[in-house]
Amino acid sequence: MTDDDDQRREPLPGVANFRDYGGYATASGARIRRGLLYRSGHLGELQAQGHGRLAALDLAGVIDLRHGSERTASPSAWPIGFAATILHAGDAGGQTPHLVAARSAGTPDEARARMAAIYAKLPFTPTFVPALQIYFKALASLSGPSLVHCMAGKDRTGLAVALLHSLMGVHPDDVVGEYLLTNDALTAQALNGSVAKLRKAGSAPVMAPETLQVILSVEPAYLHAAWRVIVERHGSISRYLRDVLEVGDERRAAIERRLIG
Repeated sequence: MTDDDDQRREPLPGVANFRDYGGYATASGARIRRGLLYRSGHLGELQAQGHGRLAALDLAGVIDLRHGSERTASPSAWPIGFAATILHAGDAGGQTPHLVAARSAGTPDEARARMAAIYAKLPFTPTFVPALQIYFKALASLSGPSLVHCMAGKDRTGLAVALLHSLMGVHPDDVVGEYLLTNDALTAQALNGSVAKLRKAGSAPVMAPETLQVILSVEPAYLHAAWRVIVERHGSISRYLRDVLEVGDERRAAIERRLIG
């Protein structure tokens, strides 16, 4: 972890895994601007102490990658007067990836295999593809900073951010490095809170701490599982972005104009 990584994370009280995911160098030598792109877990527990910090971001839009049932269970705790446009893909039902893995995790290795299998399906999941499409449309059109989030801010948000970084020409090592910053952001307290919620909901059987750690963190193999299936089906990430997520040359250029400094 570098000093720059530390600077990405400015606390937003009550919100896990919050950080700026700009600042990375692209293949052209330019950099993605800082202060335009933020990511996090859900905002259902945003504390009053975080209202000022949230206002200071001057967000133009929030892209909520969660399913309708998740939004109903954990509605965002926006402060009075919050004016950002809230975008989501409708009210279709679905399941939180790490909750799905928790139901049949078993050993740590079995949990890893389960998480990788979930990631292999994510890029083509019918209820998730529309959310990704909305994300990229928003990045091309919003007039100011944006925040993208899911439930924990690690799996769906992690994949969305990795796709954007790949689109912008960020080096693969940096794409994975940004993805793995989640493991520093999700503190032991946050992980323990997630475990308690899983068990209260009946979604997590009693399992070894090592297995829970696998489910509630991220590993390069998960992201690579998604990349592998994308390339198998479409030949490259750029073609997947074009053919599935509707990110053609015009939209890509619009995103670059907004984000590349």
